[in-house]
Amino acid sequence: MGLKIAGPIGTNVSIIGGTINQNLTITSSSGILTVHVPMDNHLFEDEVVVDTGIRISADNDIRVIATNESVSPGANTSESWAVWATDKLDMEYIIVDASSSISAGTSHSIAIVGTQPKTDVIIRDKAGVEISVTLNAGQAYRYATIGRTVTATKPIAVIAGVECTSDVGAYCDMTAAQMAPIRYWGHDFVVAPGFASNSTTSKANHVVIALKDNTSVTIKDSNGVTRTYTLNARQHEMFETGTTAQLGYLVTADKPIAVFSNLGDPAPRYPAHAVGEKGSAAPTLVSWPPIDGYVESAKMATSGLDDSKYENFLTIITHAPRRLHKSA
Repeated sequence: MGLKIAGPIGTNVSIIGGTINQNLTITSSSGILTVHVPMDNHLFEDEVVVDTGIRISADNDIRVIATNESVSPGANTSESWAVWATDKLDMEYIIVDASSSISAGTSHSIAIVGTQPKTDVIIRDKAGVEISVTLNAGQAYRYATIGRTVTATKPIAVIAGVECTSDVGAYCDMTAAQMAPIRYWGHDFVVAPGFASNSTTSKANHVVIALKDNTSVTIKDSNGVTRTYTLNARQHEMFETGTTAQLGYLVTADKPIAVFSNLGDPAPRYPAHAVGEKGSAAPTLVSWPPIDGYVESAKMATSGLDDSKYENFLTIITHAPRRLHKSA
């Protein structure tokens, strides 16, 4: 596992937690700093509080991407997710139901990281069972089933994922994403299809989750075909794409929603990193931002720690008539 940190050249970055304690400076002309995280900082055990959380601070605004990669023979893949700044974190989260959105998954889990001392956390799973745990700043806790809600007395970070899934990719792989705080949910989203956006072989599962009862959700594709659903609080609706090529999907709701996608490509399209190995097209879990969270400029960081091993895709989305996204 590792970190990609983007910021202005000359930015001083402090990384502290578990067995890692580094003070670094962004010097690359790309403005990207790559940091390898020691194995001792990984979460391996369930329902055990461990001091493996990492705090990243800087003297300039930065963007942080967490990445997990596998370079074992025949499994040349990586997964990454955006890391939320601590001042954006919240005390309540609704978790994406990965058991429905990623039906081929073998093991689901959530990871919770405390940011302040004596933070009481309650996890409510799908069966209504409550698990309570207290975390201090920098402590982490993994629960090996997908929860429905996570609440805390102080701000926390929550990451949800599945250990291994292959229902939208040619190979089984981990998928994960940091959950968006509820106050950053939105009403209008543009969702991209699978990575092979100009091919009928691309495939994706998309999940819409409602915050409140009687939420009316409309999904409109780039050909103008619409479908409408009514969801209650914490209910979700999944729709699959991949039978026809689409530029994208406009998802709108009259009350706050969150939208996730499990994107992939059934064909082994990507190059392998060694002779005799098969390139993989593993799935990735994406948490889409609402349209009102779009920006006019961005610094991009590739997901792999060693860029020579991967072929990367960039998806640019704009809310404009007849051109909802572009992949390159």
